[in-house]
Amino acid sequence: MHEQRADALQLTVGQPAALVANGGTRAITRDPLNDGQILGLLREIAGEAAGRVGSATPVAFGYHAPSGEVRVEVTPGPEGARAVLRATGAAASTGAPAAAP
Repeated sequence: MHEQRADALQLTVGQPAALVANGGTRAITRDPLNDGQILGLLREIAGEAAGRVGSATPVAFGYHAPSGEVRVEVTPGPEGARAVLRATGAAASTGAPAAAP
């Protein structure tokens, strides 16, 4: 995210993965994501919160990426899960690269 100077990464069912920067979004995958892809990725990085990912209630958790902490917020919806990943901590404030999963 930081290498691209993005504020967040959005994962939404029926949409390509997208970086959010300066109030706009830019697709970073060609194909739209499905619910299984998003939930599989999130469960893989969720640690103790994995059992709550995909439930009917919103879930938030932290992920320790190689380049810094990432805050993950998952919101269920009628079409499937939507996730927003944001770099936090030192990587976010120093401009050091923060990898999204």
